[in-house]
Amino acid sequence: TLNVKLDACIVPTSNGTTFRTDTGQLIVLDDFFSEKERTELLDFITEKEWNKEQPPEEKWEKSTSDSPYAPATWGLKDNILKEFMKKDISAKLEIQSRLCKLYPDLKIIHLPSDIIQSPQSSSINPNHGTCDESGSSSSFESQVESEIPPSDCCPILANAAMPGDRFQWHMDADPWAFPKSLWTQMFGNYINREPGKPRLVTFLIYLCGPASKHHSRMDSNKEGASENAWPKEWDAETLFLDGASETGVIVRPKPYRAVLFDQDLTHRLSPPSLAARTPRYSMVWKLALIPDSGSQFTLNPTAGCNSLGVAWNLNRVEWAPATPFGSAVRIQNLVRQLHEDRGKKRRRSIEGEGREDKLQKESEEEEDKGEKKRGGKEMVETDTK
Repeated sequence: TLNVKLDACIVPTSNGTTFRTDTGQLIVLDDFFSEKERTELLDFITEKEWNKEQPPEEKWEKSTSDSPYAPATWGLKDNILKEFMKKDISAKLEIQSRLCKLYPDLKIIHLPSDIIQSPQSSSINPNHGTCDESGSSSSFESQVESEIPPSDCCPILANAAMPGDRFQWHMDADPWAFPKSLWTQMFGNYINREPGKPRLVTFLIYLCGPASKHHSRMDSNKEGASENAWPKEWDAETLFLDGASETGVIVRPKPYRAVLFDQDLTHRLSPPSLAARTPRYSMVWKLALIPDSGSQFTLNPTAGCNSLGVAWNLNRVEWAPATPFGSAVRIQNLVRQLHEDRGKKRRRSIEGEGREDKLQKESEEEEDKGEKKRGGKEMVETDTK
């Protein structure tokens, strides 16, 4: 539905010796899952056929915030998150399997927050949280035996945005700013999307409903009314900021819609309007994408990062190229201009070489003519004698 590049700039590589152009990416995937998965996920995080104007307090608490200074909003309790990560819930496995099929050349793992937040002296569990095409995850148990880590690195979150909530601009994760840990020991601090390094992305799942049934009853005579619709006047969009241009992209909540975006893209949630009278439920999966070298990925600090391959992106072959937006347009134009200038300089160099060759050839021809004239004169003088 949407595939854009934004938040572009020129950045240093992690070794500090070279620079590269860098753009974040935002992909909207409509109809990525079905009503079956939506209902199962929503029933798990609330209750079956829950139809209240706020989430059930048995599972939710006001403990989630975009920053230490932001007001708390509704988030799933730690024990419910642990249960969700441990259980082989069919909707979760189905969505994970579709992600794996979307990117068959990548290893997809839930963000290993225990490794990112662990001291360098800790041990590493091989095959940490790897997802295969069946959707199963091989080592969730090691992730959830301890307390859920702080929300900035938690691999799975759920939000229940309410009218009157306040949200702030934030990034989900920035590998350039990670503290010293086993992760930085393996990969160093780097700017997301650096070739040969894990790419950190967020997978956002909109679970519009079920309290939106109020809307379908009120507007049941309107064309296209749906129990799972989220009307425009209910707001609660996700806003993505292109910092350099101070403009952005808006993504509306929609049934069966998922959004895949780089974790270092600045974004925030717009709270539902008072007309909504219901939370806007969503789930957030924080993932690391790793080029598949053909063998099972293991987090081995002695293996280095060169084995992870060359540059890659989130585009599929059958998709059109990502559309540049804001600063990405400027960077694209700059790169094009540099290529054009380089081409012009090369052509001038070739033309200069061509002129030199031509002058050299003319000079040689003149010398040949002079030698022939001198030779002919000498022959005439000889014959005269």
